[in-house]
Amino acid sequence: MILLRCHAQNSAIKDARRCSVVRSVADKYDVEDLQIRNAVTYVGLADERLVIKAPKSVQNMASLAVEAAALELLDRSQPFPVAVPQIVEFSTDPVFLVTTYLPGNIIEAATLQDIPLKERTALGHDIGTYVLAQAEQVNVAAARREIPPLDEADTWEKIFEGVIGNFSSPTFPSTTKLAQQLYGRWLEYQNETMNEQFIQGDLRLGNMTVTHNNRLRGVFDFGRAGVGNASNEISPLVNLDRTIMQAAIDELQAASVEIDMDQIHVWDEMKKVTQLVHYINVGTYHHDPPLFVSRACHILSTHHPELAWGEFNTLHV
Repeated sequence: MILLRCHAQNSAIKDARRCSVVRSVADKYDVEDLQIRNAVTYVGLADERLVIKAPKSVQNMASLAVEAAALELLDRSQPFPVAVPQIVEFSTDPVFLVTTYLPGNIIEAATLQDIPLKERTALGHDIGTYVLAQAEQVNVAAARREIPPLDEADTWEKIFEGVIGNFSSPTFPSTTKLAQQLYGRWLEYQNETMNEQFIQGDLRLGNMTVTHNNRLRGVFDFGRAGVGNASNEISPLVNLDRTIMQAAIDELQAASVEIDMDQIHVWDEMKKVTQLVHYINVGTYHHDPPLFVSRACHILSTHHPELAWGEFNTLHV
């Protein structure tokens, strides 16, 4: 109990420091009514003019450095088909990043099916056009040279290796089997270097803004930017909406960009299995799992019906 109380106190102190950094920067820019828009990433929306980010951990200090370098690289590239944030200020002591705000709406996955088919198709083509622009306009050699690496523990390689690389559980045999299969296939893809390009690194709907009629307006959150391929880049879309995904693929393939559907599914399912295994390792089974675990279970059981997923009952999913 004492340890838990100390941990809670330390977390509260860290939260206060993070908020203090964001608020001090807001004061510096004479911004009123600061809002902490996202409690996970500590993004402050200030008068819809600035986005102020402070790290939530030591790892996120590296993430902000990655984002700052990626935005500088993008700023030197040709005009993009959609807006990306511009850097107002980047500091390393204390660490914070201030960028311009991208107006527009953010589509929620839960309401995606309410959007007309025609608009979802157009949005998919917009996303494909944006990914293609990254490939054509951002120099890969410059990206390798200028964008600093994430802390080793925060790379996908170390996350996947640490969470599911050696996962084995007699209570979760299907999860164990799938984790081992996916990890082996994912490792094989790491040796491929064809069709490499600059990628945003987390191109999900939550990191895009759209217009009133759901056309792509802007892309933000470049904290995982780097070098990869188009299949990596669009993998977050695969389980959201088939229409958007297919339209994005059509746009890329029309420009002779190679898309590997197996690689897309492996990337996406590795992330889902990682979420699930992490919860299995640290969670308690007598409580309902968080929503992302429920989604992971649903997606995995849908795509892998050959495996016996009765073990999910242990998680009350």
